[in-house]
Amino acid sequence: MKAKELYATLVELKLYKRKNECAELFIQYHLIRNDLDAAIRELTESSEQYKSCLGLLPVLVEIAHSNDQERLEKVCSCAEKFSTPFQVRSTWLYALLENGKTEEAELFLQKNNTELSGELVDFVNFQAIQRRKPKVFDALLKMHKLKESVILRENVLIGMAKTYMKLHDPQGLKSVWKMLMAEDIILFSKAIGSIRDYFRRLNLAPPEVDEKKICIQPHHR
Repeated sequence: MKAKELYATLVELKLYKRKNECAELFIQYHLIRNDLDAAIRELTESSEQYKSCLGLLPVLVEIAHSNDQERLEKVCSCAEKFSTPFQVRSTWLYALLENGKTEEAELFLQKNNTELSGELVDFVNFQAIQRRKPKVFDALLKMHKLKESVILRENVLIGMAKTYMKLHDPQGLKSVWKMLMAEDIILFSKAIGSIRDYFRRLNLAPPEVDEKKICIQPHHR
């Protein structure tokens, strides 16, 4: 959404007094205009007003890009008042990964004595799918824990496949499929079916399946 379109939406929402939605959109508006300080002010003020840290993720993504520790401390100090420690940590982890900063993400987890759990991976997966950012999965797959855990790696690859489907990118999806088939893992039959159905809807030949890698029930972590 461009700045002009976003501003028009804000005016409309304000007329209907939907202030909580306005807060998040104002943050987006400031970020589109490359005004990070204004976005942080909006985040701080709206958080105090609604007792909820609305729009935290896009602000942290921009801070991770600029690597500004002063701004990071200011935003996290605000976020910690209205969000759980897990929400703040997981959002910052995602922000680092969206910027391709795998090493910084590893150091952040070590510094906070935090393991890259299935819950954290699920959070990153969900946000990357919603924001349609396949490169997040590339950064996530480079983390040590992912290299050790077949189950977490499988979940990330399935999330990556869903993102490419949302982006209507069959070539990207084919590359994920090759990565899945290269793994010595058992795939969820539901995930396989959704990927193959996607190719059929585009009148493309569905990728071949190694029947030995199909399992009806999902794994437990």
